[in-house]
Amino acid sequence: MTITSFSTTFQSLPGQLSLAREFVHSTLEKLEIQDKTDIQIAVGEALQNIVRHAYVNTKPGYLVLTIAKLGDVIEVIIKDDAPPSNPELFMYQTHFPSELGGMGIDLIKKIALEFRIDPQSDGNLTTLKFHS
Repeated sequence: MTITSFSTTFQSLPGQLSLAREFVHSTLEKLEIQDKTDIQIAVGEALQNIVRHAYVNTKPGYLVLTIAKLGDVIEVIIKDDAPPSNPELFMYQTHFPSELGGMGIDLIKKIALEFRIDPQSDGNLTTLKFHS
């Protein structure tokens, strides 16, 4: 199986999210993915959540964003250097559209084939997989 991947690093600042989203869009173009919208939405939500929540009460850091095409699957890996999180605290909450915030994770779960966040000793590893 041929694996094609692209990677970039950017700061974990809200102003950097547009650059990260542009990287996602251009990479999906290079990988000749026809239906990019759902992938872009889910990855954008994940990136926003990381920047917004993972770096609370700590200084900004860096995110490494890798997008790979593995056969008919697109895998997106986001490595952050924020304090390790406890996914049990937020991955299984349910929210309603009338509530402020909280819809991103639910949306990602509906779009992605796989979505997980794995705490590491030096940050967190977020993995999303989609049909190409």
